[in-house]
Amino acid sequence: MKAIVRHEGEEQVVPCPCGESHRFFTAEDGGALGLHVTSISGADPHYHEEITEVYYVLEGKGQIELDDEIHEVRPGTVILIPPKVVHRGIGDFKVIVAYDHPEAHENDTHHLVLLE
Repeated sequence: MKAIVRHEGEEQVVPCPCGESHRFFTAEDGGALGLHVTSISGADPHYHEEITEVYYVLEGKGQIELDDEIHEVRPGTVILIPPKVVHRGIGDFKVIVAYDHPEAHENDTHHLVLLE
């Protein structure tokens, strides 16, 4: 694998269960890590069987729910989400999402349904 440099505006932008995701590095790049910048707005609870994620909050504020525990987030907050931890963002904020196993990303997101 060779080094890759990407600039804002060169990434793939897609809707995602969390809001909108700017995908800078994915499985298509052949690396060991994926990296997205995601604008979170009303995320659905979900978990990953294999993937570990790290969120770094860039802007905005809100909360993150991790296995039914709510934590406040603001710019500068860092969150480590191991496999099988049910999580979702609450509020409107933007995060860098780095994760391992990018080859599994598309098939390793399992959604839960909230009962009201």
